Amino acid sequence: MTAGMSAVIPFDYSCAGVLIDRVGGRAILLWDRLGLLILAAITAFIVYSQVATYIHIVVLSVAAGGVIALGMPSSHADLSQ
Repeated sequence: MTAGMSAVIPFDYSCAGVLIDRVGGRAILLWDRLGLLILAAITAFIVYSQVATYIHIVVLSVAAGGVIALGMPSSHADLSQ
């Protein structure tokens, strides 16, 4: 387990279920995919413009991990319904 994962995993288990119950699984899933799309576009722009450094990649990876941590429980909850 990396340091980035240890910061994301408690957020997944403590907040995602409550957020899914309040907002709705499908809405969270749509925002999850939109967030991943935006992060992928930022990553592509940074790499294409040749200004990417290690810190850019680490920050974008941690952000993507947070988005995935919110989206994974909503996809599982949506599958069961």
